[in-house]
Amino acid sequence: MTRSTTPSAPVNPDSAANDLAEELSALSVSSIPSIPTKARESRRQKARARAPERPSSAATTTTTLPSPPSSPKNKKRKHARKIEPGLGSRPIVDDVSESGFSSEPLDDGYDEAVQYLNSFLTNPDDSVNRLTLLQSMIIELGLAGSALPASLTAARAHLKSRAFVNIRDYLAARGQGPDALKDVLYPSRAALVKDIRRKRNQASKQWVKQHGLNVLLVQCFH
Repeated sequence: MTRSTTPSAPVNPDSAANDLAEELSALSVSSIPSIPTKARESRRQKARARAPERPSSAATTTTTLPSPPSSPKNKKRKHARKIEPGLGSRPIVDDVSESGFSSEPLDDGYDEAVQYLNSFLTNPDDSVNRLTLLQSMIIELGLAGSALPASLTAARAHLKSRAFVNIRDYLAARGQGPDALKDVLYPSRAALVKDIRRKRNQASKQWVKQHGLNVLLVQCFH
């Protein structure tokens, strides 16, 4: 039996393109497989781990500030608590108490006071214990009461209010005993100033300050 073969009609290119477009449009977006959520999260975590960490804008830098310097007032308080030895072996606190005097009874320290003053006047030293120096002056001039002033402030005030003496006369009478020193003391500041103005025999102000006797200075001339 003879089979007849019918030749196929030629394919139109435009028709084939249209058929392909229709097939593509028939595909829905939901048919595309989606990446599982866990896999995406894992990728994000790996990306964060590889990225360098940036400092948070909210982070603040703490700086330890140095402590402020001591004020002059604090320095004075520290100095006021400093314990300086007075005459003899008694420690005397360089601080102003209610009375300004040591509560311990005063023993006879005249010889010790004279020796201390002799040593200082021979070789004046700025590092000398000023409290002991003024206490020695008070004892030598016979102006000590039942107790010595226990602070520099009290000692200066004690001498300023009682030690009315011409410094030249004081230096000349030193070494002659307590009675000779009492003879050169004046009863008041006015009497001392009057005598100095009359005799004009005041000591050199510069020498007096260099030898630590400026507490005995009085203003005589204007």
